[in-house]
Amino acid sequence: MPVLNIKVYSKDNCMACKMTKKWLTKMSVPFEEINISTLPEAESNKVIGFLRNEVRLTSLPVITADGEEPFSGFDISKLRKISTK
Repeated sequence: MPVLNIKVYSKDNCMACKMTKKWLTKMSVPFEEINISTLPEAESNKVIGFLRNEVRLTSLPVITADGEEPFSGFDISKLRKISTK
């Protein structure tokens, strides 16, 4: 079974971000976290621009996975869908 390239765009002090990362970790689903709070300002602004303009989502967390529609928020049904691919 191929592993999807899952990315979680998050920020500090975001409960939905923490819940999403905790759920993926509990389910042993590998993911890459991009925490905009820890990035240098220029890089953080670039990521925010990418999420707004290309992904078209403005609420964190934003979750992307190969071949799947990006989504935001702590959505267990969508997390299950990408974790069972």
